[in-house]
Amino acid sequence: MSGWYWIGVSAGFGAAAGVLVSGFAARLAAVAIAVATAAGLGLGLAVDAWQPGSWGDVVAGALGGLAGAFGAVQIVR
Repeated sequence: MSGWYWIGVSAGFGAAAGVLVSGFAARLAAVAIAVATAAGLGLGLAVDAWQPGSWGDVVAGALGGLAGAFGAVQIVR
């Protein structure tokens, strides 16, 4: 069960990074989404190195960044 918890934490970190990046680069939506996905991927890798969760942490972080940026860039623009 603890692996699922850290996968959720990775997704949350990725979504937070997506919203943050969208706030800075809202005019360039494609760039903001790409950078947010990369940031979420990096945060997922960091959580994976720290806690168990395997590749699920990485994928959840990247998808969280993608979803957070995609959702926030619509509002910020």
